[in-house]
Amino acid sequence: MKYKFNDNKHWLKGIAALLVIVFFSIHTISSMQDPYLNAFTKAINIVILVAVIVLAGYKATYYFKLSKQHYIILEDHFLSIYRGNLLSRKTIPYTEVNSVVQIEEDLYLKLKKGKEEAIYLNRLSKEDSVEIKTKLKNRFDFKHIV
Repeated sequence: MKYKFNDNKHWLKGIAALLVIVFFSIHTISSMQDPYLNAFTKAINIVILVAVIVLAGYKATYYFKLSKQHYIILEDHFLSIYRGNLLSRKTIPYTEVNSVVQIEEDLYLKLKKGKEEAIYLNRLSKEDSVEIKTKLKNRFDFKHIV
């Protein structure tokens, strides 16, 4: 089963990133009109503007596409957790899981190597989070979700 991110207003963060680009561009262009700025300062302003456009544009694209991404994938022998565009998905074989614990709104998978992996249920719809908890309870029947 594949579970997508909920549509919890991620697009607002994308719009905020676009607004950062617009306001920073306006500010940089208006500051370039100052006759007392030397060429070095203007060049630095342009470099910073390009960096802001690239980073904020990446962030906007990330948030606009987030609701189309699968956050959790439950397969027969493993589960997979989305960790962002720059990191690969975390694939966890069920044989590596010692226990599953719920703390407030999050599930934590305690792994045999002493590590933990979190499933943030607020990133999923209510129906999907209930379904995931049920499936994990069934899979780890001798382990429990507190």
